[in-house]
Amino acid sequence: MTLHELLQQNIPNPPKYESGIKFLDDALDGGFEMGQLVTITGDAEAGKTMLLNQILGGVAQGHKCLYFSLEFNKRQLQKNFAQRVKQGSVKLEATKNIETVTTDMTDGELFAITEQIRKSVADGVKFIGIDSSMMVYINEKSGETEITEIFRILQKITVENDVLLFIITQGSKEDNKEGNINIFGSQKAKHFANMMLHLTFDREEDKRHLIIAKNKQNGRYLKQRIYFNPKLLAFTPYEVEIEDIEDAPQESKGSRGKKKDLFRDIL
Repeated sequence: MTLHELLQQNIPNPPKYESGIKFLDDALDGGFEMGQLVTITGDAEAGKTMLLNQILGGVAQGHKCLYFSLEFNKRQLQKNFAQRVKQGSVKLEATKNIETVTTDMTDGELFAITEQIRKSVADGVKFIGIDSSMMVYINEKSGETEITEIFRILQKITVENDVLLFIITQGSKEDNKEGNINIFGSQKAKHFANMMLHLTFDREEDKRHLIIAKNKQNGRYLKQRIYFNPKLLAFTPYEVEIEDIEDAPQESKGSRGKKKDLFRDIL
């Protein structure tokens, strides 16, 4: 096929999943497109699992999902989502659309995971979440070769089945400290990601930011300050007080006194 022939084709826009998180959905022009591998990286205890669970709860309101909760067993996962349902951050009806595989149901071998994905896709699942890559392995492989192959295979599955796959992964302490967004154990693995979401957490100042660090969907990069609500187990709108500075240059002055600014893009 020539490029000219391709340009003559009427290719429909891919469907999108709304995460229910306004900040992300707005930045992505309505949600996440199909056929993408999305990584969630970040500092320790920044809330990577909580972010994935929040996205999962939003997507499940209208779509079938498959969730590999490889960091938690059935009891722990039940406790986590029971609190979300009780507080109303996840609708009980939506949980019927989430098929779960916990750490006491599988040992994380990649072949078993891909077989489960293919089976679930045949049953109508289009959204897959994996928590986390540290629990996934390939027999007879190790080191950087193993990590790179895991991400290569998962990216191939997203394209072949036109699904959206989120996977939580880790960066090294050195990378996180320097602000470098990488996948621990492999220099090549991040190249298979279509999108990379990154969470930062400054414990001393108790500040969190969510960064869209890689975005092949629409090329938009964004950094948003967020607040984690421990009661809801969810990220919520962050409010900040802004004060005008009396001796500021005229062009930078706004109205006098204090004003409250709610971040337009909300997580």
